[in-house]
Order: sequence, then structure tokens, then C-alpha cells
Amino acid sequence: MLHLHMWLLQTGFLKPRISYGIPFYYGNRWVCFLNPLKKGGVELAFTRGNELQDEPGILDNKGRKLVYGVELDSIETIPHEALEEVLFEALDLDRA
Repeated sequence: MLHLHMWLLQTGFLKPRISYGIPFYYGNRWVCFLNPLKKGGVELAFTRGNELQDEPGILDNKGRKLVYGVELDSIETIPHEALEEVLFEALDLDRA
């Protein structure tokens, strides 16, 4: 989680805040959050995921209508380029 937290802050556009006991990241509104998973790992979830194009095809809604996310098990398996593409799309959506 710490690795993802630092990665999200590097954008310079997001402000972290704890809400509902987990870290949320705000631009103008909620953009994304880190959700620790009971089975291990963490989910990086986008609050307006249903509005994202998700060109890399990495997001999953898990039956949710608005929130889409990607489960990450270890630092070594993080698809940084694909996540960066989705994150900047989410930031563009937040600014619009």
C-alpha cells in the first residue's frame, strides 16, 4: 500500500485523506482509493470507474455499478504503465 500511496502522490494532483478507514485520493472530488483485501494484496479502485475507457483493460467492477478497480498482489506484478494510463484518464475526468 505504501508503494501505491507514494506512486499516487507523485502525480502532484491528488490529496490523500482517510475516509471510511481507508486512504482516498482527491482531486476536485474522489478519484480513487486503496482497499486492503482480506485475502492479501490491495485493490486500487476508481470511484468513477464506470465512466473510464480503460484502454489497457485492467479494471474489474466486481458487480459494482460505479466503482471499478484492479487487484494487486505484490509490487513486482504492478502494471505501472497500464495503471498510469487509467489514472491520468481518471484525473482528466475529475478536472472536466
